Amino acid sequence: MTVVVTRESFGAALPELFPLMRRNWEKLEFDKTVGPMEPSYMGYLECEDKGVLKLFVARDGPAVVGYWLAFVLPSLQAGYRLRMLMDTFAVKDGYESKVPLPLMRAVEKFNKENGIDDSYAASRLRGAWAGRLFEAFGYEPFEVVYGKKYTEPQRA
Repeated sequence: MTVVVTRESFGAALPELFPLMRRNWEKLEFDKTVGPMEPSYMGYLECEDKGVLKLFVARDGPAVVGYWLAFVLPSLQAGYRLRMLMDTFAVKDGYESKVPLPLMRAVEKFNKENGIDDSYAASRLRGAWAGRLFEAFGYEPFEVVYGKKYTEPQRA
């Protein structure tokens, strides 16, 4: 089948997204420094209600095989610039060669059609194939994010 990417409602798609989201969280916890992933579904739904949250879903037939979740809002430092800030994206195992390009093309098309001035995406440093994907679409690594943990991750 052909992978098709559409914009969808987070609230409506959540039951179908959840298995892939759970798998993505497991991958993000690979180094055990992030701590348990406990997304605020209510926070996502509130952002969606305010028109800030954008969800792009990749499907192979009816099956969810990838997603891109981002926030679109004006920069508070330069209010005239509308920015897309990627929250997370995931690709189902086995679809790494089929989903990323259509997903990125859909995001790029949305950004151009909706007057987005800047788009920011993040990639983990380890296993960073996503960075190569972003660079293929003209994204540049122009900032480095440093982190510091003030508490140890709590494990169940």
